[in-house]
Amino acid sequence: FEFWMFLPDYAVKMTLFDKREANTLAGMLIYTDTDTKLYVKFGDSTAGWDVELTSGTLSVGWHHIAIVRNASDTNSWKLFFAGSQSGSTVNSAITVADNASLLIGRNLSYAEYFHGQLSEIQLTQNTAKYTTSVTVPTAPVPDPINLEYEQTSLLLHFDGADSTYDFSDSSRWNHTLSGTL
Repeated sequence: FEFWMFLPDYAVKMTLFDKREANTLAGMLIYTDTDTKLYVKFGDSTAGWDVELTSGTLSVGWHHIAIVRNASDTNSWKLFFAGSQSGSTVNSAITVADNASLLIGRNLSYAEYFHGQLSEIQLTQNTAKYTTSVTVPTAPVPDPINLEYEQTSLLLHFDGADSTYDFSDSSRWNHTLSGTL
């Protein structure tokens, strides 16, 4: 899972992505907090989080984030912030349930809205795209071809006009996402 985010301010807690089940709160939660860090959390239906990853200090501006689970390396989870691994590797066989919707820019409780910008959101499955370091992209992610096409579950460029709220998914699924302010 990889994306770019622009933070205009980090003085409040803001949710970037929430993919938790309403009844158990199991799933994934990615947010910034007032301590100027990015938090990535994954959990199953038991109490607490199985995987917790934390970035380095955030500042106003654009940041490249990559979250990697490498199943062939003892189910290692890593957070890459600006090209380098941030924090420790966490080992867990946790998987994120498919029956919860992916919420972008707010949490499950319709709160903690993200007041920044997101771009180049890419979800890749069945392969650990990065294992030791990340070459931070300097151009938009190209639309997937061949094997990449099969492994890319979601690719949102967010390159429409400022007042556009419909976005096309460039992965093999071709979802159309709509949003409101």
